[in-house]
Amino acid sequence: MTEGREYSLAPAQAGTPAADEWGWYLYGITRRGASATTRPERGDGAGGKAELALDAGADEGEPVQVLACGALAAIVRRVPLAQFSEEALRARHDDTAWFATMARRHNEVIAALHQQQAVLPAKFGSIYARAEDVQTAVAGAQEALLAQLERVEGCDEWAVHVYAAHPAVEQRVAAAHPTIPQLQHDLATASPGRAYLLRRKLVEERAAAMEQALRELVQAAYEHLARGAVAGRVTQPARSTADAPAEIEVLRAAFLVRRASADPFLAALRSCGEGRDGVRCDYSGPWAPYSFAVPTEEDTP
Repeated sequence: MTEGREYSLAPAQAGTPAADEWGWYLYGITRRGASATTRPERGDGAGGKAELALDAGADEGEPVQVLACGALAAIVRRVPLAQFSEEALRARHDDTAWFATMARRHNEVIAALHQQQAVLPAKFGSIYARAEDVQTAVAGAQEALLAQLERVEGCDEWAVHVYAAHPAVEQRVAAAHPTIPQLQHDLATASPGRAYLLRRKLVEERAAAMEQALRELVQAAYEHLARGAVAGRVTQPARSTADAPAEIEVLRAAFLVRRASADPFLAALRSCGEGRDGVRCDYSGPWAPYSFAVPTEEDTP
């Protein structure tokens, strides 16, 4: 699961790093007190670090660490800065395997921590030159971060895609807009000049009716699922799918669900995807709260 609004704390900007310079890759933010074991300092001048007991994605032997940031903790790993310079990333622009590996490791660390306690995933590729830069950035947003951690505590994210078959949408349009069949009837018997005007009006009526039908489907599906969620976020769906051109994607959303309410929410997902009225539902989860790391006005209960 890589979609979403991960927390983005503006990384410190540095010049072109030397080959032996090390920086800090930020995975996410959690409360201080993550299960960790003390590890020797490496002489880089940054205190307050401990090795995190996570079985996830070691990179070149460098362990995932907990960096104390007041009441919070940053989940970090030492990385060679030269690997993440603008020049190096430009050179890797077409290296999809490298980016896929990095994204997988990023998600593995977050998923492992998510099993232990609440975490706000950081934006993929957040690099800081010094541990102190991470601490400063976290301190500047501590109140908001603590509030959001409280909100996602004990919750998982579920990704949902709802699709409707074209015939089902067209039936809704025909039932709700009797003027369309009348326009079709008038067009069949109209003179050439009047037929041109009727044809344009029919196209406009169909487009407006289709949009209304889609909005109604989106609203119904979203409300059906949101009743069992703490919050939900909608992203703009594609209007058709490459693997099933006869379908329209009417809803693409993420829902934040308390684990204690997972069974009722899954029942709602299954009922949404039973194919009634040509509607089906695909979903995946549970995930760490990628889409809910940052609070926005879009969140609705």
